[in-house]
Amino acid sequence: MPKNNITKKNCPSFFSSCASVMVSPRSDYPKSVAKLEEKPYQLSQNKSKFLEEQKLNPTQNYTYFLPAAELPILVKHYEEKHGIKIFINGETGFGQESIAKNQRVLKKSIEELKQPGSKYAAFFIEHWIPKGYGSNHDDLEISCSFGSKFKNCHDLLRVDIIPFIDDKAFIKKNLSVRERAKLNEVVQRFNCKSLIDKCIELDLKEKSKAFNSMSLDKQQAIAEIKFIQKLLKEGEYVGYIFTNADRVRAQHFEFIIISAKQLIRPIVMNIPAQRTFTNIDFPKMGITYTGDWIVCCDTQDQREVNMPAPQAGRYECGTLGLLYLKELLKNDAEQIKEYSLLIPHYNRLTGLEYWFFPSPQPLRYSQSSFYNKILRVALLPIDDYVDIKHKGATYTIRTLQSILKETIQETHSWSKARAECKKALDALPEFSERWLKEFEKSSFKRNSMTPPGGKNQYLTYMTDHIKKLTR
Repeated sequence: MPKNNITKKNCPSFFSSCASVMVSPRSDYPKSVAKLEEKPYQLSQNKSKFLEEQKLNPTQNYTYFLPAAELPILVKHYEEKHGIKIFINGETGFGQESIAKNQRVLKKSIEELKQPGSKYAAFFIEHWIPKGYGSNHDDLEISCSFGSKFKNCHDLLRVDIIPFIDDKAFIKKNLSVRERAKLNEVVQRFNCKSLIDKCIELDLKEKSKAFNSMSLDKQQAIAEIKFIQKLLKEGEYVGYIFTNADRVRAQHFEFIIISAKQLIRPIVMNIPAQRTFTNIDFPKMGITYTGDWIVCCDTQDQREVNMPAPQAGRYECGTLGLLYLKELLKNDAEQIKEYSLLIPHYNRLTGLEYWFFPSPQPLRYSQSSFYNKILRVALLPIDDYVDIKHKGATYTIRTLQSILKETIQETHSWSKARAECKKALDALPEFSERWLKEFEKSSFKRNSMTPPGGKNQYLTYMTDHIKKLTR
């Protein structure tokens, strides 16, 4: 399929707004996109003061860590200010019952780890990982992974516990009381018993600490989301925060928007699947992920290139996700209903999936100008791909129009999906015009928080503001 190009000569205003982004030339680039010009934006007194403080103390560091214990205060603030509803996992009656069940299971595990006649077997049953299986990224795992404390003795341990493992080398789940007692005796004879004792002490300490901070695990959160969805009326939208089984400490947080008919994951971070939600968990969920629009990316030295995302580091998920929910849900979910779009896409393996094209307003909190421009380019009214060069890499972008037309062809024998795609395609021109005007407003606000020669400070400012709300 041919690719499109854009040059300075053809589109000077677009090119100047892209700074370090190089876009391949095309003469008929839409005027509505190219016509974004800088306009003065009056900063609030608080924002001006913050930027001035940053200028005077440029080395000051701001932490993005957001403990789960602070979420209720922040959620209540945004609910009262904007008239929105955000659930934190475990808040419903269904969730409370699940947490109580988790605490009963954990209490039993703690008791087993305290008893000499059961603690070694209990520890091995929970933490043993056979050779050839990936790491759980658990400090206590008994595996041969590089980071495991047991990597040098794993093979020897396996020989002695062969009577207790199944055909896949996992410890059998249905060990009898006598077999568990025997396993407990075997483990006590290991040369690395002192290491095992230290790990059991650490396990007990962590489990005791986790008892009062326990929340829902991923599967329970999925069930709670479905429970909430059944209670919603047509046109009603609420937010949901998954804190990854801990309601006190700072973990990775996942953010979902729930309506009666649709789930939306408005922001995607580079997180292992077991700690996040995917289309496997919710087959029809709308997901924002630029990797679906970018079909190739390469560099001269063939180094790995990360997909553009609004999150620049590892710790911003809490503040960034909360701000996304606030922005998308306020004013009766106006930003979802008027300035966002669900794009049907045909996956040959899983069938019809959905991509969520977000409103421009949350993009002012994005830490990546390039990510924002990727979304803007995706609205080009053309049927092919667009190449963009950025920091030595070439990104090939699929436009929404090309995605929808390809999906219509792929679903030629699937009348319902085909009709849905045609409806979205027909709405795209008007939506694009509306979206670009809103993007212009959002960009002015975002650019006003970028000091000359510096990085954008909008999310940093909002993080500082959020922290003050919890004091």
